[in-house]
Amino acid sequence: DIESLKQHEQSLKERDEQLALAMYSTHSSLFDYDIKNQSFKQIGFERIDHKIKAIKREGTLERGTSTVHPDDRADNVGFFNSFSDLNTLPKEAKWRSNYRNKEYRWQHVKGQVVESNTQGQPTRAVGIRQDIHETYSIELEAIRNRKRTQLALQNTYHTVWEWNPLSGYFYIGDNLISNLIDDKSQWQYTLSFWLSFVHPEDFDKTRGLIEPQL
Repeated sequence: DIESLKQHEQSLKERDEQLALAMYSTHSSLFDYDIKNQSFKQIGFERIDHKIKAIKREGTLERGTSTVHPDDRADNVGFFNSFSDLNTLPKEAKWRSNYRNKEYRWQHVKGQVVESNTQGQPTRAVGIRQDIHETYSIELEAIRNRKRTQLALQNTYHTVWEWNPLSGYFYIGDNLISNLIDDKSQWQYTLSFWLSFVHPEDFDKTRGLIEPQL
């Protein structure tokens, strides 16, 4: 009846509003990719007049790739081309894009084939793209800092250590491990294993210096 139809429409509207809020809050957009024609439709979410609205755009792979950082274009093209193989497992990739402004921002993209023709060849894929620039930039900087530290401490007996008392995991740098043991694959990342290399007369003192810092 009419009342049931109105309730159903209201339910759909509320669901769409919840989806829009979730996508907007996570800086995400959806895409629908035509594999044969290398074209796609994209739905982004923007706040307009105090409301979050879905913005539909259409484009081609060639046009989209032109907005990708030159160093990342192979990853971009490779991601979309991977939908053409017979492996229908989910795909994912990261690249920098300036499609919204002049700043290149990191994107994390996931997608999966959802339609194939009668010969079994993939014809359509759908997925989600998320702007991860802030968090991923922090992660990359942390990796660069660790590499710089490892390079500075290389061939020395200095290292950075980390201990998780709950799991028992005790990390020290590879440079120190290589100075203590010939086969690094035999190294055990536990405090007790590391302490086995400490001179017996220094054992209690060493452990006493570590534990109060945690």
